[in-house]
Amino acid sequence: MSKRSLRVYFVVYDDGNRSGTLVRSWSHFFDSEPPSAYGATPDDVYAELEAKLERAHAEGNEPIDRY
Repeated sequence: MSKRSLRVYFVVYDDGNRSGTLVRSWSHFFDSEPPSAYGATPDDVYAELEAKLERAHAEGNEPIDRY
């Protein structure tokens, strides 16, 4: 079995910064927007996304297996 991972879609802007949006494995019709982040480096974006996922998991809002 392969190691589980998350997929992030990156967009790089003219100023060199980038945004990253988590890609869901499956979705529902009335889903909220997936978590996204903005930063100077991919590591900045990953760190912000990780914090958002941890917060959502702690609140019970969004199961991580959707990503």
